[in-house]
Amino acid sequence: MKKKRRFTKLGLIVATVFAVPCFLIFAAISVSELISAINGPQDLEIVRGSLHITSLAKDPVTGIESAIIVRKTEMLQYHEKSVENGNTYDTEVETVWKESHIDSFRNGFTKYENPPFPEELKSADLFGTAEIGESGIRLAKPLMQCFRFADESYVGDAMIGAPNLPDDLLDEFGLIQTSPGRFISKGMTEKDPGCIVVTYTILNPELEGKMITAAGVFTEDGELGAHDSDKVLYTRNVTDDELCADFKNDAKHSAVFFMIAALVILVVMLFLWMK
Repeated sequence: MKKKRRFTKLGLIVATVFAVPCFLIFAAISVSELISAINGPQDLEIVRGSLHITSLAKDPVTGIESAIIVRKTEMLQYHEKSVENGNTYDTEVETVWKESHIDSFRNGFTKYENPPFPEELKSADLFGTAEIGESGIRLAKPLMQCFRFADESYVGDAMIGAPNLPDDLLDEFGLIQTSPGRFISKGMTEKDPGCIVVTYTILNPELEGKMITAAGVFTEDGELGAHDSDKVLYTRNVTDDELCADFKNDAKHSAVFFMIAALVILVVMLFLWMK
């Protein structure tokens, strides 16, 4: 009986501190997205025109230039984890890909010391500038980022592995090129702890001059930016009706997702309160 009371108290604490705020936040987001699904895009400026790259970003390590450069660097490293063993926890070691250094281990696991991480090559996103149409409407960074994440908008695969890079570009870091824009530690495989993989992806240069459709709000600097969290960018010409339909459909899916999440939290919360 005493154990049950302790569990009930723990359940109440979890429900109050964690579950209740999460439920309220998810429910509020669901309602907001549902309103967006009903009303469609409000107060959005729709701009169409050819994409023009007006300045290039430059990677400070290699000198690679592009409108968008994404450098991703990972190292396979030892990682300490706890595994439940009855009423106690045992410490085990696994290997994980990480974009930063995992510090030394506790509990005397000195043989699993991770090698230094190449700080100069840490993952980074670099952006130049781009404009739409002859009037030169500049894209703000939130819309430029849509080229990176195809699932956040409607651009498709706009990023490609950086082509025509010399094989010895990262030779000073002990890396060799295995495919366009992809480098790996010389003499190692992706199963070897300490192996480093660096990938450079850039905006596909063939998008220069292609038709772009973007929707957002103008900033004080005259750039076309995202409307709140809404990012609307296409690498083709679309009608207002098609843009509105896509916007409503995405908002509807988000509303359903957050409503389900809120209901799951509510069920868990009620379970804990009833214990």
